[in-house]
Amino acid sequence: MNTKLLLSVITILSLCLSSFMSKLNAQNGGDSLIIDNCNYSPKRVIYFQPTKAPKSYGIGFGFFGSEIYCNLKCRRDSYGLGIQLIGQGLFQSFMINSFDFEKFVDQTTQERTTKTSHNGILIATFGTYTAYINGISLSAWMSGGIEVNGLSFNILWSIYQKSNGVVIATVNHVNTGRGLQVGLINKANNFRGIQIGLWNKNDKRSLPLINWSF
Repeated sequence: MNTKLLLSVITILSLCLSSFMSKLNAQNGGDSLIIDNCNYSPKRVIYFQPTKAPKSYGIGFGFFGSEIYCNLKCRRDSYGLGIQLIGQGLFQSFMINSFDFEKFVDQTTQERTTKTSHNGILIATFGTYTAYINGISLSAWMSGGIEVNGLSFNILWSIYQKSNGVVIATVNHVNTGRGLQVGLINKANNFRGIQIGLWNKNDKRSLPLINWSF
């Protein structure tokens, strides 16, 4: 299988996955978000990121995601395969010692309509700060955002306001979670599902090895 064919297959699978996850999120009462119009043309097939385009389709790659444009008054939605060669997860490393999760929840709630979303497969070397992810997010470091629906895998740290699906990292921290958390330390303020790790905490109880709430 040559490179072009492989990229085509990945893109098609990503688009199918994003469509499925978006429908699943809507069925589960996912948030309906206001999207302001942006005066930028959509990006298609293969494009560089970050981009100010409100819609991007296909394969996007660059050092960072479009969330780096934090002062735009509109959402930026991408569909397909996203590759962030560095990713804003690198900067989250400096937040570990002083991280305030409650402040993070309040801040992301206020910024819901002007963030980014990715639908499909998102790969970021050091992690992403993409606000909404529907599909699969993979990184070798740490990632955070408002909501992830699907699978999020980060070697070090995951922080989300809301998760639906599977979240895997050394440390997982979500405000509202539905599904499965796997890591050394799992924390959730409102959780329905199973937590597997060295220490697991949810709104019902705190337990080592395995915890649950239904």
